[in-house]
Amino acid sequence: MRPIVHPMPADFVQQMNSTYDDLMARYNVSENVVRRWISETGLKRRVNVQQKGFGSAPASFAFAAKQMDPTALCERYGVGDEVIRRWKREAGIPLLTDRVVSNATFERARVDTTVAERAADYLRRDRWIITRRDEHGRYDPAGYFWLCGTKLRAADDLIAFATSKGFNADAWKQVAA
Repeated sequence: MRPIVHPMPADFVQQMNSTYDDLMARYNVSENVVRRWISETGLKRRVNVQQKGFGSAPASFAFAAKQMDPTALCERYGVGDEVIRRWKREAGIPLLTDRVVSNATFERARVDTTVAERAADYLRRDRWIITRRDEHGRYDPAGYFWLCGTKLRAADDLIAFATSKGFNADAWKQVAA
């Protein structure tokens, strides 16, 4: 077992309710060390919001906001979600950076209108779990096979199965007419 490089200071329990940045600056340690000390105390950490003036964001906020989710930011700075949102607005950081979605996902959803995919969508409405797979049964979002329940099906087989459950591949023609 490694020796503890940074033992907990004697006055840490009294100072524990400060923000992470304040604790890191006071004891000249990293955030991981502060987190370890807090867990070693076994006490619940409470930051006194009334003591701290939350007019503007700390200097390290812009850097941390690009790398951390809002919950971690609230814990780190000892403020609520509304304050984090305001600080993000003031720093010019987009509020939707919490969830990054690839553009390829949206392109695939727009483009894929094959009969087999429509048949899979029809079966999904009846709570069938259907995912695209490759020929070996491994998950592949661009695969040409579908895992329908426990059976790996090719496109024709999937369409035939969906048709037996009520799927009509030409239903769009009846609606358009």
